[in-house]
Amino acid sequence: MTAIHLFIRLLIFSFCVWSLYGASVSAGNVPTFARGLKPCGTSLSAQAISGDRLRVENGNSIALAEIKAPEYWGPGSPYKNWPYGARAKKQLQDLVANAELTFYCSKNKKNAVGDTVAHIALADGSWLQHLLLQGGHAYFMPRFHRPKMAEALRTAEARARSKRRGLWSLQSLSVVSAQGDKLRTGWFQIIKGRVLSEKRLKGRTFLNFGEDWSRDFTIEIPKRLYRHFSAADTNSLNLEGQTIEVRGWTEWAGGPKIILEFAEQLVVLDENRLN
Repeated sequence: MTAIHLFIRLLIFSFCVWSLYGASVSAGNVPTFARGLKPCGTSLSAQAISGDRLRVENGNSIALAEIKAPEYWGPGSPYKNWPYGARAKKQLQDLVANAELTFYCSKNKKNAVGDTVAHIALADGSWLQHLLLQGGHAYFMPRFHRPKMAEALRTAEARARSKRRGLWSLQSLSVVSAQGDKLRTGWFQIIKGRVLSEKRLKGRTFLNFGEDWSRDFTIEIPKRLYRHFSAADTNSLNLEGQTIEVRGWTEWAGGPKIILEFAEQLVVLDENRLN
């Protein structure tokens, strides 16, 4: 074997070792929350558009996955800002100003308006969504079926709720009763109540919270979500009589209604739970 051949083999061996080592280091640097997601970009400069959207230096917009901040539209908009909307935007700006950000996306990384939907890690590995929820600057809003991630984010939100931090200090943004008069169509809300009846019709389940299903609050659950309810059998989700909490956009369909997109939007509450 000539010296040249030996040198080439040593170079190839060294490159393979470096590649394996580098790959292991990179894998080790992936934050725990991002496992199962794919890196989809970085940024050294970002500006908050609202409490849950960013504009990065290349002009792209990033929507923060799994959270919903109070709406902020900015000066000159025909739409009205929600209470705490401007404050939520400022809190996000304070966290991302001059910060190195790494984005992690799922397979479907774009939303309907073209934003990249991402979970975001700060330089120290902190989970941006988790920080915002813990501070009370946003709601948890599941958009994918990831039970472990949902539980972590829901727990962060619960800490803020228990301390009445941020938006939870405002009655207008807190949990409302399914039987009360605070339901607002066109708003994202968290609604709590006891399920009076459960009906199944044409592949959908309807949870009714009043005697008049055509006027009282209703939750509609499509058939594709049945498998996520562990108590479900062939005829019922066994939610009648349960006290539940649901979150989502309230719409009007003969009465106020939330249509579930993900099972994690609904949780069954302990009757003795304090709120």
